[in-house]
Amino acid sequence: MKENKVIITLIIPVYNAEKHIQSLIASISEQKLNNKIEVIFVNDGSVDNSSEVIKKLIENVPTYYLLDKENGGAPSARNYGLKYANGEYIFFVDSDDQLSPKALANIIDVLENYKPELLIGGFIEKNEDGEILGETTNNNFEGKYTLDNKLRSKLALLSPLPGNKIYLKKVLDENSLFFTNVSIGQDLNFFLKYLACCSNVYISQNIYYYYLSRSGSISRTFTKNIIDIIRSIEDAESFYQNQKKKETVFFNSIKFSHYYLQYSKVPFIKNKQDRILVSNTLLAELKKINIREIDETFSNRFKIKVKLKLIFNKVLTSEMFFWLVNINN
Repeated sequence: MKENKVIITLIIPVYNAEKHIQSLIASISEQKLNNKIEVIFVNDGSVDNSSEVIKKLIENVPTYYLLDKENGGAPSARNYGLKYANGEYIFFVDSDDQLSPKALANIIDVLENYKPELLIGGFIEKNEDGEILGETTNNNFEGKYTLDNKLRSKLALLSPLPGNKIYLKKVLDENSLFFTNVSIGQDLNFFLKYLACCSNVYISQNIYYYYLSRSGSISRTFTKNIIDIIRSIEDAESFYQNQKKKETVFFNSIKFSHYYLQYSKVPFIKNKQDRILVSNTLLAELKKINIREIDETFSNRFKIKVKLKLIFNKVLTSEMFFWLVNINN
């Protein structure tokens, strides 16, 4: 794979993505920067025609590659792609998403001129009909910043979506960073560990990524597996502890935010016993957190909202409440 200097390697896990992969490839190739990038598609045991579609679309592009492996999930596919990456930077992209126009030109300009260890841009969330559901931008920031504890705490509470972040491969290699195979919070786990290892970040107001929100995706499917968020965060916390970094407020804030986020999904879990299991487990974890030791980002109003939900725990797990919140689904 190594000929010209590769600035960015895009790593794209592919599993049964024949419906969307053509749009993604078009959004990359239309930016006409193939001489500065390489694109690694990792076919993760697809049982549809994804592999054939990709082969046909990339056959005349020497910097696009297709690797095949047995199915193991997106984390293992990303880790597999990393083994073959030659880029100075790594860009993790999902097969059903797209890059925004001129995203690569803007990204490469920042990387070449500022040499950041981490680059964070904005993203737009769309549904399957192409309607915009939300836009996440970094309106208050533009430029390169030293990653001190205060900024690290703020970044940790951002969306862990990989698609608006570019990682320096040297940092990944030197710290043996890879994706942990957990059901929930795999992107968060990776992002938190990377924040522990890098010293600076460039934050851009530009939109880099179009994220597709699908009703059947893992992030939209609610089962008892959502309690795996605990293992994800505790694994990242152990990583910090091994690096002799005591971050009590930092991890209290992350736990408070993400445990509450998963707790709010309890009414949408179909099985009542699973609802009770998840509710009780997350409730116990939330009660362990000292509210006085979380980031000032959380307002008193939000803290009260969380407390009220915890008080009405039995209501949230009831059959009646499940029926009410799902009545239109």
